[in-house]
Amino acid sequence: MANRSKPTTRRELETAIVVKAIKDGEFRQRLLSNPREGVVAAVKEIDPDFEIPQGIDVKVFEEPKKAFYLVLPQTPTDNIEISDEDLEKVAGGIFTDQWGDATVIIGY
Repeated sequence: MANRSKPTTRRELETAIVVKAIKDGEFRQRLLSNPREGVVAAVKEIDPDFEIPQGIDVKVFEEPKKAFYLVLPQTPTDNIEISDEDLEKVAGGIFTDQWGDATVIIGY
């Protein structure tokens, strides 16, 4: 994953990690045995400043051949008002928000 531009969305980040796991069996095992360490190591190749905040649980699952997994993100329970500044971010295709301790990147 070295020498790539930084992912701009969560989907791009996940895709970069999955592609690395497909190409590198040792990395795949690292992800399965120590998900936090594996994710951080993979993303640091792209963004050396990347850290996962403490308290964030990181899980990696290996999907069986006859299964389909869909992970839905947490839905905020509070009414969220979007400022004009945030609307401008969405208009550009990327929106980041803090939900608890997590920064969520939305967009494709």
